[in-house]
Amino acid sequence: MKYMLFLPLSLWFPNAIAQQYQVSKCLSGNCSDGLGIAECKSTSPADSIVLYNGHFKNSMPDGEGKLSTRMEVYEGAFEDGKRNGYGIQFRSKKVAGRYEADSSEWVWFCRYDDDGGMQSEDIRPDGSTTFFNREGERKRKNFHPYKEFKDHWIQDHVDAYLDARKAVFARLKVIHDSLYKPQVFVDHHLVIHAQNRINTARGKLERLITWDCTASRKYFVTASNVVRNKLTIMPLGGFVRYQVRDDSDDSVIWEGSADQYWSPKKDGKYRFLIIFDVGQVYGAAPADGAYLEWSLRSETIL
Repeated sequence: MKYMLFLPLSLWFPNAIAQQYQVSKCLSGNCSDGLGIAECKSTSPADSIVLYNGHFKNSMPDGEGKLSTRMEVYEGAFEDGKRNGYGIQFRSKKVAGRYEADSSEWVWFCRYDDDGGMQSEDIRPDGSTTFFNREGERKRKNFHPYKEFKDHWIQDHVDAYLDARKAVFARLKVIHDSLYKPQVFVDHHLVIHAQNRINTARGKLERLITWDCTASRKYFVTASNVVRNKLTIMPLGGFVRYQVRDDSDDSVIWEGSADQYWSPKKDGKYRFLIIFDVGQVYGAAPADGAYLEWSLRSETIL
């Protein structure tokens, strides 16, 4: 995967099922055991015919290649017709009758395993990041969604991509901030340090902000659901927790419900993260996600 480090592309949401692809029509090259371009049949009804450009073995993608569907474009490693190894995934757009990567959308730098499991670091269109992971088919009974992970290959590529598109993300941030201006005011008691909106999935740990905190103040994160651009109650059974992490080593030092106070033992730089979740809901399906408006606030310790 050496060629990928500075590749300026982007992606769609990761597949929910491990898909296998097999050649249905060879367009050029050696689509049996070599390098070529072919239309492939997929095990997913959503992408019954896809275009693959890369290495083949036994008439299936195997090695490095590029897979283009109406939903996404994936560039990376394959084995036995399935994604297996490191790659970059993008949302697709139609250009001159072909599906190409849409670099204005989300970007996933990911790692697939041979069981269909996947881990990825996700870059939003504004340059902020989060992560996603999915357990494979054999492990699904023990699935713990959205657990955080660390991977040097993924992190190196994310850092390189963010650095290469720094000017683009800066322009997008100006546009975003003009639409959602934070309510920031200071008095002798209460401070709203930062405020923004985030579209999140249930159980997904979202990184909000890093802040210089002082031991003389108590801090808390608020969260409200947004529907049709208005603040409203949470979805049925929904609730929000947040984490505080030490910026120096990323260790979790506190976790609690939104609006609960946290007081640092010493001055320092701390990271705030948020998690939307849903408890047991009888007679209704739990919400898969929420659009939240969050804020980081602090009060003086009296």
